[in-house]
Amino acid sequence: MADDPENPEPRLAPLTGEEEPDGEGSYRVGRGRPPLHSRFRPGGSGGPGRPRGAKNRATLFREALDVPRPVTIEGRRTRMTAQALGYRQLATKVAKGDLKAISLAEQIRTSLCGPDESGEAVVPPLTDAELAILRRRSHE
Repeated sequence: MADDPENPEPRLAPLTGEEEPDGEGSYRVGRGRPPLHSRFRPGGSGGPGRPRGAKNRATLFREALDVPRPVTIEGRRTRMTAQALGYRQLATKVAKGDLKAISLAEQIRTSLCGPDESGEAVVPPLTDAELAILRRRSHE
């Protein structure tokens, strides 16, 4: 009855290592019939699982960037996180005109701040009083 054609799933033998109750003799090891000593025990799971307190990659990455480190900036010792230091270095490269840094900074700004509504700042036209002030100052 171990290989019943109506029930394709093999029947599990008892964990004691004794002969099967239907009198077939000793337990046969094969496909779907693991050795008795290595079979899962009742009430247990397949493995130990993740250890308690273990951290995933995202947590490890975030913690690595958030650790304050001692740095020297303009001759002064201070502590900065790796993330803050990276943004500072990116800003320095942008100021020097590094095109890759400029592109990366724009991508970061867009993802953090959202896209700008317009590419240029709209300045309202000057009033007559403001124009008069500018004319007086330019003649002085």
